[in-house]
Amino acid sequence: MEQTQHTPTPWKVSKLSFESGRFPENHNSSSYFIIDGENKKANAEFIVKACNAYDEMLAFIEEVATVSLADHVALVALKREALELIEKVRS
Repeated sequence: MEQTQHTPTPWKVSKLSFESGRFPENHNSSSYFIIDGENKKANAEFIVKACNAYDEMLAFIEEVATVSLADHVALVALKREALELIEKVRS
């Protein structure tokens, strides 16, 4: 069974008018999801940040998995890359 692909990244948080169960006519409903509740903006921002970082983080983890522990130069480079990625995700 073929898996449905997600909407391409980068994603962004934007305001969406949603009344009476209808999306505005000028928007593609497959590109949006509704988050409700007290923390909805923070939740949406967190989801978008995580989704946008996913591909880069997965590529980094795959790179780490291929490096020999005896290769100290590569390990130092990976540490530097990890710190840069952490800073990027936290910002």
